[in-house]
Amino acid sequence: MQVTTSSDRELLGSLRNFLTNTEKALILVAREEIIWINNATATLMATAAIDIIGQRLDQITTIEIPAKLNHAQSLEGELVHATGITIPISCLATPLSNSEMMLEITDRTEFDAHHELALYQERLWVLANQIPIGIFYSEVGLRTEFANDFLAQIYQSPVETLLGTGWIDQIPPISRPIIEEAVLKTLSGVVTESEIDLVTFSGTTKRILYTISPIISGDGRAGFAGTAEDITDRCLREEQMAHAATHDPLTGLPNRAAMMNDLYSHHQALTNKEIKGITVIFCDLNDFKVVNDSLGHKAGDRILIEAANGLRYGCRDGNLAYRYAGDEFVVLCPGIFDNAEATTIIAELKSSMEAPVHFANTQIRISGSFGSFTSSDPAISPEELLNRADASMYGVKQRSKQRREG
Repeated sequence: MQVTTSSDRELLGSLRNFLTNTEKALILVAREEIIWINNATATLMATAAIDIIGQRLDQITTIEIPAKLNHAQSLEGELVHATGITIPISCLATPLSNSEMMLEITDRTEFDAHHELALYQERLWVLANQIPIGIFYSEVGLRTEFANDFLAQIYQSPVETLLGTGWIDQIPPISRPIIEEAVLKTLSGVVTESEIDLVTFSGTTKRILYTISPIISGDGRAGFAGTAEDITDRCLREEQMAHAATHDPLTGLPNRAAMMNDLYSHHQALTNKEIKGITVIFCDLNDFKVVNDSLGHKAGDRILIEAANGLRYGCRDGNLAYRYAGDEFVVLCPGIFDNAEATTIIAELKSSMEAPVHFANTQIRISGSFGSFTSSDPAISPEELLNRADASMYGVKQRSKQRREG
């Protein structure tokens, strides 16, 4: 192009200045020889323009330019960095004349990294939706920014409804302090776990184990990554197992292990002067073996169940009946330190328990021998309290037998 006016020269100068300083990496090639590069190319290659100009194109790049380039064409290859490493690039080659062309170079490193990151995120989202645990991400303001499908199942609400809402909004006020304390700990960099009752959008109450981890993003924003595991069924199974370990399956009364645990607790309360005394009542059913042998085990089981119900309903508030073993029962009366009152309690228990039971056209009258021991002395051990109540019951049983035989 022939420059004829000062305006043309100024325009050409502005164009050269723009191409030199544009952020796009440009290389001007004439007959496969590099005759000009701009600042962006020099920066990309980490070398001075004077060291590049004059070199053949194939000395700095693996890009192969077609012998006849009639139109702009996109190509890919590698560019040699000053350190000797190669940089993946894409190139837009544009013919300017029969012998000259302009190459616009794009560094694919950042593009490939973004592509890999996007692919990684996509795989992560797919995985998150396959895991049978609720997964969420929230900002410091506790608004949900991501929720997987399983979290939506836990909350019984579509994912779209959860996004942008507070993930603790469904937690009852009584449990809020627990989760709020966990959030504050998480802000300090601690991973926390909290078991919380959650009221779902449909009104169902579930027991949820929340695990919250802190996240600091690249731009300095803080947030939380969390999991929510529905442990309602697990808690129910654990409660059932704990109940089974401490209760008699036939009568439903607490068992011997539970009785000893409670007796030790009451004894400790006596030692600490929290109560004034303890009364232990021992009961053994009369003629149970005769019923069991003559009418069978089903009749025996029925007698045990009815006797247990009688003792259960005959207990005063604060007292509790236990199935000790076989046809033996124990009633613990914490706070009772008077023998006369213990005698009154036994009379109430006998009245409640000793009722007729009809089985296979046979009427069976339940009766039991009761003995007790009352103590205000913490020096007497729990085992000794029980042994003395058992001895008292045995004495009552023997005297009753003597009267019948005499």
